[in-house]
Amino acid sequence: MAKPTNVRYQTLSKALAIIDPNGVLMPGTEEHNTITEMILSWMAEMEPDEVLRMSHDRRGILYIEGHSWLRNWK
Repeated sequence: MAKPTNVRYQTLSKALAIIDPNGVLMPGTEEHNTITEMILSWMAEMEPDEVLRMSHDRRGILYIEGHSWLRNWK
């Protein structure tokens, strides 16, 4: 059974806030879309609590070796 839209939206919003607590990612940018697609792929395979745990585990993804991963990633 499909999850209600509001649960999906809340999970996505919470996961984005965990990964990007300072709101650096701007909606509509390639970087924001990349992170959003990553979270949506988790959501397709996991329950909301698992997605949030994964977000906590991956929150350092934006900063690898002191550099912004998103600025250097292509």
